[in-house]
Amino acid sequence: MSKTAKALGLWLAAGFAPLLVGCGDDVQEAVQRYVAQQMRPLLAEEKALLDALNQAAAAKKNREQRMEELLEKETLPRYERLIRRLAALPLKQPQVRQLHGRYVTIVQEQYDTLVDLLAAVRDRDNARRETINQALRRQGEQKTEWRADLKKLCERHGLAYGSR
Repeated sequence: MSKTAKALGLWLAAGFAPLLVGCGDDVQEAVQRYVAQQMRPLLAEEKALLDALNQAAAAKKNREQRMEELLEKETLPRYERLIRRLAALPLKQPQVRQLHGRYVTIVQEQYDTLVDLLAAVRDRDNARRETINQALRRQGEQKTEWRADLKKLCERHGLAYGSR
């Protein structure tokens, strides 16, 4: 498995499928709606994009060509649309809006990293790809921190947070 495939795999391993249980205040309802209704489908879409890219990175035959094609024709255009949809979510609660802003920033950084990956694949620049792999790992760690903060927000408002 290539280093890029491993980095993408780590990134995907930090996947997100929350389960929330609770009832109560406006913030609680906003958090529950944010996770269950607004983010779940967008996160699933992001995961599907990254899964496909991870498969291309792990391929033994035509890896570079497949990654270049996939990044250029599928991943980057769909990621742009995903970022626009994430940025357009109507979030009224300040706590949710702040947390979501962090997620949007991470995803925008990931997009920029994927643009760099496309250039490195085209240039066959393995040294630059190592830097890109480090960025992907860092972004995966940022997502993990974001999820931990989301879990804390859920718990502060009486929501049971778990993954399934």
